[in-house]
Amino acid sequence: MKKITLLVLLSFSLSGFSQGVAIYIAGTTADISGTTHSALCTGDVTVVDFEVENFFGVDTIINILRKVITPLTGTEDKMCCGALGCLDGACYDYLLMAGVPEFVSINDCPMLAGNFGTINAYHRGNGNAGVVVYRYIVVNEFNFPIDSVDLELTSFASADDLSNADLNIVSNYSEQTLRFDGVDDFHTVCLHDLSGRIIWSAPLTNSSESFSSMALPEGLYVCRFVGDSGEDVKKFVWK
Repeated sequence: MKKITLLVLLSFSLSGFSQGVAIYIAGTTADISGTTHSALCTGDVTVVDFEVENFFGVDTIINILRKVITPLTGTEDKMCCGALGCLDGACYDYLLMAGVPEFVSINDCPMLAGNFGTINAYHRGNGNAGVVVYRYIVVNEFNFPIDSVDLELTSFASADDLSNADLNIVSNYSEQTLRFDGVDDFHTVCLHDLSGRIIWSAPLTNSSESFSSMALPEGLYVCRFVGDSGEDVKKFVWK
């Protein structure tokens, strides 16, 4: 089985086409066709892998049409895709896809009935913060749409290099407490998991604020500090 991989900072939204395929996050079994998948960018290059299942009942030529739904200036994307029944997958590099709002793969060999292909989606942020949305549409050999998924990626340019050097997070997992120091310029703190979801938020009224009974699962989190003149972001490990 070959895979098609899509790379991007990420929500997915699928259009309601007549379906003969299912789309999955690689390694999972839930069909995400017609949904939106959101994620945080995990570095300058973020990769998201999808699997596409052919249940038309016959071998089918399938291509991937990538559309940029919400562009983010200064960022780039790349796509690789392949399927069982073809000798090799194909990768379409950043330079080839640059500035192209709609790009379709070129595949003239069929995906075998009942088997899987893969989409590998790549997003390169180049230090730019914001939200980008890509739509990956599964099309037949005539470019007729069969199914689709949207990928929404969010990146924070200052996640590793804060402009506010006084901003600090003190986490105490054993006591389930978080303390934020140097937050004079911010009025709100939002806590994101690595899928991009806001899982907690609170107002900030003092230069140092403490919160207890956090009851968070172990893992890596992103704190986004919001102020009237801008935002700052910092990562921390809760363990």
